[in-house]
Amino acid sequence: MPNEFTVEIGVGKCVVESLNVDKLYCQPPPDQPNAINAGGGYSAALPNVKVRVGKLEFDLGELEYEKASLYFPLPAIIGIIAGGSILVLIIIVILIVCRRRSTLAERQFKKMQIQLDTLESNVRNECKQGMQRTLPLFIHIHMLTLL
Repeated sequence: MPNEFTVEIGVGKCVVESLNVDKLYCQPPPDQPNAINAGGGYSAALPNVKVRVGKLEFDLGELEYEKASLYFPLPAIIGIIAGGSILVLIIIVILIVCRRRSTLAERQFKKMQIQLDTLESNVRNECKQGMQRTLPLFIHIHMLTLL
C-alpha cells in the first residue's frame, strides 16, 4: 500500500516510510531541493510538496528547510568569557610572582657580588701590607748573606 503513494518536494523525492489511516511518514532529502517552475525547470523559490495516490495529485504547499543557525547560548558565552578571564588572571599572577622572584634573586646576586668584591679588596690590602712588612726583612737578610 505505501508503494502507491509518492511524495515529491520540488525536484526531490521523499521516501515513504509508513502509512496510517490519517498520516503518511516519509524521509525527505537531506538538503532542500530546488523548486520546479511552470516550464519544468529549476527555480530558486520554495519547493512545493505534492502527494500522488494513483492518478490523484494533492498539492500541500511550499516547504522551507530550517537553516542551521550558529546560535550559541548566552550562559555558555558568559561561562567561556569568565573562564578565559580567570585563566588570564592566573597567568598574570604567575608572571608577577616569577618576576618578583627573579628580581629578588638578582638583588641577592648583586649583594653577594659586592661582598665578594669587598672580601677580595680586603685580602689584596692585607697581602700588600704583609709584603710591605716582610720585604725590608728579606732585603736585610739578603744583604747579610752577601757579606
